[in-house]
Amino acid sequence: MEWLLSQEGFIRRGTCGAGWPAWMVKACIVSDVCISLAYKLIPLILAWFYTRRTRKSGKLILPTAGVWLFAAFITCCGLTHDMDYLVFVWPAYRLDILIRAITATISLCTVVWMIAWSRKSPYFMFAVEHEAEPPC
Repeated sequence: MEWLLSQEGFIRRGTCGAGWPAWMVKACIVSDVCISLAYKLIPLILAWFYTRRTRKSGKLILPTAGVWLFAAFITCCGLTHDMDYLVFVWPAYRLDILIRAITATISLCTVVWMIAWSRKSPYFMFAVEHEAEPPC
């Protein structure tokens, strides 16, 4: 674990970009923080929608595996942005690479799951029951 978090042999990104204007560094950091926040909120909103929808209809919109894979994928994408801004001050590049490898693995698993599931049901993302429209 110590090796994974070690900064030895690395310099922080803020040092590499010594010629960067301050506004540019701040823009990178603020952008990554905002993107990371969005990536953390999206799975929470999806979980809220998913549980609310399944409680109302009693039917699943997506199989549970798909919901968890997609939530893990989005969360991991947010973690990569966390590392993007953290390496400006903490050069934990080994941890950064580990998070990226995990994100890549989960991303590919999500794609494989989506392809496999879409072959079973081409409308799996849109399986929402529509109420009968009232007569005119």
